[in-house]
Amino acid sequence: MPSQLGITLKQVRLQQHLSQATVATGICAQSMLSAIENGKYTPNATLLMRLCQRLKISLDQLSLAENFTISDLEQINDRLAKLCNHHRYADLREFLLTDAVQARLTTDVQLAAYYYYLGITDF
Repeated sequence: MPSQLGITLKQVRLQQHLSQATVATGICAQSMLSAIENGKYTPNATLLMRLCQRLKISLDQLSLAENFTISDLEQINDRLAKLCNHHRYADLREFLLTDAVQARLTTDVQLAAYYYYLGITDF
């Protein structure tokens, strides 16, 4: 099932009457863009930023917190979702850099999601 992120990217691309090949050129393979739009691949922060720049969309148009968890503690994931969904990126960065959050990163998937969000805050 496509993620909200993939759905949004596809909707914007279609509204601009652009093909996947046109959007992907110089950024990634067309097949990778297709996988992102269909929820089969989650782009890293750099790839996401480049696609957003190509499509001239801001992070405010994206739902970034959906389905990404960085901890086994729901209160950490809930706070992450709240900050991200309200586009409070400075507060999100501060939250991510706390010892309490970093101590709860126990799996490679959580660590990847953590760096994904940290990359978003740098943008």
